[in-house]
Amino acid sequence: MPYRTKRAFREQLYVIELLAQQQQAEARVAETAGTWRAKRAERRLEEIRGALALRLTDPSLHQVAVDELLPDVRAFLEGAPAGTAAVPAVPAPDTHTRLRIAVAGTCAASWAVTITQVASGGISNRPDLMAPEVVALVLTPVAVLLRLVYGDSDS
Repeated sequence: MPYRTKRAFREQLYVIELLAQQQQAEARVAETAGTWRAKRAERRLEEIRGALALRLTDPSLHQVAVDELLPDVRAFLEGAPAGTAAVPAVPAPDTHTRLRIAVAGTCAASWAVTITQVASGGISNRPDLMAPEVVALVLTPVAVLLRLVYGDSDS
């Protein structure tokens, strides 16, 4: 009797979903080549490839007989190189990520100082509030713009 479980079937469906997402991401990388969105598209493609590699290590997929696999999964597993199942290395944070973290941290610290000073002395001590308030007001849009331009590097 062949090995069949709901989990193995779900894993196959998830692999098919990831394959479709991979095709879409590859098309998006080709579309955005040379633009500021190319890096985000490439990062998303690498995330999908990593998730697909992790799915291929699932033991429930390897316990199913080859003739019992869904056709798309069977074709992919037969064409997958031997090293595909390896877990991808986590890339080191780039300079943009470090810059975003530094700006966001400085912005948050300035807001904290402003709020603390307002809470402790009110707004009557205006000269002491000027520096952290100006830094907070200037760096907040900068932090937001950096997030928009360079995208999310954690996901």
